[in-house]
Amino acid sequence: MSKKAITVILIISVAINLVAIFTIGYNWSKVRYYRRDTSPGWIDKGHDFRRSILRHKLDLTEDQIDVICERQEDMRPKMLSLREDLFAKRKELLTLLREPEPNRAKADSIIRDIVSMQIGMEKEVFEHLCQIKDVFTPEQQERFSTLFEQQLLHPGGMHRPPR
Repeated sequence: MSKKAITVILIISVAINLVAIFTIGYNWSKVRYYRRDTSPGWIDKGHDFRRSILRHKLDLTEDQIDVICERQEDMRPKMLSLREDLFAKRKELLTLLREPEPNRAKADSIIRDIVSMQIGMEKEVFEHLCQIKDVFTPEQQERFSTLFEQQLLHPGGMHRPPR
């Protein structure tokens, strides 16, 4: 192989490696400094089932979508209220933590309140899912359960417990 060919191949190889290193570094910095929004956006904005992937995966009818949207509208104010109360309690806990000698009994009380609110939220979500599931046909219920299970149990699921 000629010296020119080796030089060209070496330059191309170095360029590819530099691009790869730059891309990895850029993505790493984006992930590292990216501040995730911890609130589910659908609660604030309302979830549009007409454009949802669930509509297509479950083959929902317009009537089903109307009922689901109506139930979503009933659910949203409850969840927003619970989230606001939960945020206020967490803020109380942080205020308590800033004190030189935090009152541990008061902290325990606030933590119990937070846990109670979280239990209330889980119950509301479960009840809401049951109400939505009632709208589905048996086939749709099976597909919904499978999709929901995949979301929770799949290695890429957002609520996967740590290993």
